[in-house]
Amino acid sequence: MDDQEIRDLLDEVRAGRLARRAFVQTMVGLGLTAPLAAQMLASAGLARAQARPAFTPSRRGGGGAVKILLWQAPTLLNPHFAVGTKDQIASRIFYEPLASYDPDGNLVPVLAAEIPSLQNGLLAKDGLSVTWRLKRNVVWHDGRPFTADDVVMNEFRRYLDRQRIEFTETDIAENLHWIKQKIRREVLLSVFGLDESFKVTLEDDVQVQKAIEVLPQARALYENAKRTIAQRRSGVTADRQ
Repeated sequence: MDDQEIRDLLDEVRAGRLARRAFVQTMVGLGLTAPLAAQMLASAGLARAQARPAFTPSRRGGGGAVKILLWQAPTLLNPHFAVGTKDQIASRIFYEPLASYDPDGNLVPVLAAEIPSLQNGLLAKDGLSVTWRLKRNVVWHDGRPFTADDVVMNEFRRYLDRQRIEFTETDIAENLHWIKQKIRREVLLSVFGLDESFKVTLEDDVQVQKAIEVLPQARALYENAKRTIAQRRSGVTADRQ
């Protein structure tokens, strides 16, 4: 089949006398691939128009169907348990990482403001710790601000999964303050030492805070009591003389 015959077939498709599928099947029968045949139709202006979705979300994150075309169906939508790039690609529709790779294999920031390095001081010289600075004004699908706490809690959930510890979101919600307090203390303990971890306990323990507040008053009462006792003893001694 020569070029003119192919053009004639495209004219038949344009006139509606030949179905697009029949054209593709003919090209495949000649040894072409289906994607190449579809590209020929698109180049001739015969690509099928995409139908408008029937569902119109009323707000960001409002739901609706999302269709993606992959060479293999994803197994799950959690990139941390991905069994192949198909899972990572599918999850990226709604799951963004702190950083990713560009086509040249370089790390580029996504939710992070910059990539940690020795030069910017975000990567420790001993290589044992790293600091991630988040981009400003990043929000979740519902408009709630994205914070460092979210990153920490996601990592905590991953830890529970790795340890095969069963939990529900209700469990986390009911104990959220306690969990954050313990995580913060452990981080400070491992990075800065025991004194800094104790500061966290002092800041979050209401009873300890009240005790600290009354310490000056207690000291004043103690000093006043000492003076009163001393005066009374002086008076008793003078009477005896």
